[in-house]
Amino acid sequence: MQSRRRQKTTPILQPMDLVVEISVLLKCLDANIQNLLFVALIFYFISSSTSREFVLDLYNQNASSIELNTRSICKCKAKITRLNVYNSSLTVLPSRFLKNCIGLDDLNLSGNKIVEVKHDTFENLTDLNGLDLSFNQLTILPKVLFKSLVNLLSLKLQGNQIQIVDSDLFFHNIYLYTLYINNNSLNVIQPKSFRNNLYLSNLHVNDNRNLSNIDLFPEDRETLELLELSNCGFSQLYIPKNVEEIDASFNEINSVTAHPESVLKNLKIDHNSLANLARLPRLDKLKLLIIPINAIEFFDFHDLSRFKNIRLLSIDLNPKQNISAADIKTILPLLSDLYINSPGISIENKKRIWYDFKRNGISVVINFDRSIERYFDENTEDEEEC
Repeated sequence: MQSRRRQKTTPILQPMDLVVEISVLLKCLDANIQNLLFVALIFYFISSSTSREFVLDLYNQNASSIELNTRSICKCKAKITRLNVYNSSLTVLPSRFLKNCIGLDDLNLSGNKIVEVKHDTFENLTDLNGLDLSFNQLTILPKVLFKSLVNLLSLKLQGNQIQIVDSDLFFHNIYLYTLYINNNSLNVIQPKSFRNNLYLSNLHVNDNRNLSNIDLFPEDRETLELLELSNCGFSQLYIPKNVEEIDASFNEINSVTAHPESVLKNLKIDHNSLANLARLPRLDKLKLLIIPINAIEFFDFHDLSRFKNIRLLSIDLNPKQNISAADIKTILPLLSDLYINSPGISIENKKRIWYDFKRNGISVVINFDRSIERYFDENTEDEEEC
């Protein structure tokens, strides 16, 4: 019998295999040749993916090649839904540089050196849900920059040098859900800047030391849940109706007001200038209160009688002040965790407080020192064995 010869088949090189093979080759070539090959690789992917959605990563690449070819990339039949161009030394985003990428859903331009964006840079990107411009060198944003982004849900602008937010900057982004504009050089967020962001839920403006005021109009919006305001220059704090969590630590806050129907659950207001607890409004839903390092000389737990639902409390305590777990339980019946900041407190007072609260079912940590807790745990085990 004649033996049947096995027909040789040429293995089909998949796109991801090609990435691995070419990435090894690129390391050995001149930078200009690297860029040419990389662009060729882009078009190989796109031409082989004409009937499915496409994710394109252009990170750690030479910026000039990317700028010259973005218009051509999206002319192909493949639908590019995500484009990542981060850590690529981009400096300028030209007008309508992605005008053909109409179906783009997510655009990541973080970690570049972008200093300028044109007013129509993002024109035609009406399907875009996520835009990341974080950690660049932007100082000015044209007030119509995001006008075309009518379906934008997430916007990341942190880590730039932006100084002013124009009142119309976000006007057309009705569905904006999460906004990061922290860690900039903000001096002003103009009044009613968020008036049309009816679905805004998470707002991060922390780490803007020159920012002393923020207008959250409309204050009774249903969606706003998280406010990150730490390390700014606020002297007053207003708590909107539906916000559940606020971090306003490291400011200069000396007074706090709230919507009468506030549902706030977590409030961090440490490292401020509050002189007494009477400066806090009634907050029936509050469960967590972080308030050490303020100007409160004597902590009167009776001032917390308006906050019956507190579970976790962090406070300053005069080292000579005597506190009783049983008394505190009558004021805060749901309290389970107490963190005490009390420089200079004696070891004897530490032990007394810890043992008293332990017996009453409250976990206590003093000056972030858990050695007392470990000591009593070990001794309690010894007593039980005996």
